[in-house]
Amino acid sequence: MNEETRCVIAGAGPGGSMLALLLARRGVPVTLLEMHKDFDREFRGDTVHPSTLEILDQFGLAEKVHNIPHSKVYGPSIITSSFSPSTCGGSRLGSPTY
Repeated sequence: MNEETRCVIAGAGPGGSMLALLLARRGVPVTLLEMHKDFDREFRGDTVHPSTLEILDQFGLAEKVHNIPHSKVYGPSIITSSFSPSTCGGSRLGSPTY
């Protein structure tokens, strides 16, 4: 088998994965390298921010991400003995809700 690689990307994190996707969509042969055998949460992020969803939507990936089972977090919860739990939300930031 004759394989030609024009671009090698080290690291399949968010930046490396998106770069590989963009280059591949443009027809550039890409090899994406990742030293970890899985996506253990010890070294991967566990949230997707609205601005990231906007970018994923531009790539046509937001719907696929939304189909993955997940929980929505609207902001940190503050619980004390003196008042009821409340949420400090970021809903006024202007990002669309998906």
